[in-house]
Amino acid sequence: ISTQKRGKKNALVLELFSVEKGCLTASGTATLRGNPEQEVAEAVFNLLKNLLGDVKMPSEGGRKVKPAFQTGRFGEESDDWEIGGGEETIVKFESNPAGAFVMADGNLLCQSTPCSKMLTKGNHQIEMQKENYVAVSQKQEIKEGKTVKFTLEPNFAWLSVTGNYAVSLRLDGQNIGDIPITEKVITPGNHKIEHTDGCFYNLGEAFTVKRGEKKNIRLDLKYRESAIKVYAQDEKGNDIDADVYVDDKNVGRTPGSFKVPLCSKEMRVQKSGYSDYSERLLLKEQRVETFQAKMRSDNSDLILEAKKLKQNNKYATMTKADKKRIKDEEFTKLKKKIQDMKYQWEKDDSKLEQEIVRLENERESYHLKDTEKKIIEKRLEQLYKEKEKRSEERQIILEVEKRKWQEFTEQIDRE
Repeated sequence: ISTQKRGKKNALVLELFSVEKGCLTASGTATLRGNPEQEVAEAVFNLLKNLLGDVKMPSEGGRKVKPAFQTGRFGEESDDWEIGGGEETIVKFESNPAGAFVMADGNLLCQSTPCSKMLTKGNHQIEMQKENYVAVSQKQEIKEGKTVKFTLEPNFAWLSVTGNYAVSLRLDGQNIGDIPITEKVITPGNHKIEHTDGCFYNLGEAFTVKRGEKKNIRLDLKYRESAIKVYAQDEKGNDIDADVYVDDKNVGRTPGSFKVPLCSKEMRVQKSGYSDYSERLLLKEQRVETFQAKMRSDNSDLILEAKKLKQNNKYATMTKADKKRIKDEEFTKLKKKIQDMKYQWEKDDSKLEQEIVRLENERESYHLKDTEKKIIEKRLEQLYKEKEKRSEERQIILEVEKRKWQEFTEQIDRE
């Protein structure tokens, strides 16, 4: 007597051996179904029935014992079996806010809510996740027409930054834009905010925020400082007083020394009756740069001299040789004046070109962030326009000087 596995079922097996012959005479089986008495009776019945069947015996000269013919039903029994799985249905998944991905029993079901997916009926562990929100996981009974909807709790805080200058900001080492920053979403925990503008002294703040907290920070920046010392002289070398402007802000009068922001761009000296004198600034921190402003009167000396000669009537009796000598002298002065102007222009252009080359090289640097490149692009655009403007203004100045010279010579020649 034994139990054996027959397919997916266990069976009771009865085997009858011949002591005389030393071999199996017959056997009978019955499927185990939880009723021992019935199963034993069935196995005995099958054993007795098989006694009349073809019995395998040890070789006796090749002769087989042929059993008597038996009438009755015969055939195979059907084992109980299951299809597996279960009935499936379509389930709707929603979240507030939308855009969460859905998992069922640890397996990804859909990438973004709302969505509809097929699931087997019954209990399933449903989980929804979305960046910056707390994940929700619940056991849900899935049935026909089921809608699963979860509300996700925010897992972030908000950061706002204001200040007295619109400088670029860096949060935990990443550029986030310029002041002001309004309710930027950040993760709860520890953070550090700081500006990236080298024109100002370093300033920042380390802070901690909790989930759902609104953090407000103000950065009042202070310029790094430099200084300029400015003198002014007229065309004859006389010292004069004049107003000094730095980036269009009046800082005082000449002669004088003035503290100015390190990144100031332009100095201008202005006095009534004279053309403005301007200079591009490339300053160094806590260093004093000296400037000598050469102020030119609005009226050329040539015109003044012609008027003076006319008033005094000195040139009326001049010989041609005297007139030629006066014109030669004034022409030499004009030539020297134009040379001085061009020399100053070359100095100004050299500084401008150096700044342009420096910024163009810096723009090609791989370590710059997009916001930093935009700042450089904006500054370069200003410098290109300044270069073009200077060229146009200088052309006008030369044309004016040429016209004044012509008026002077014509005035002498007419008398």
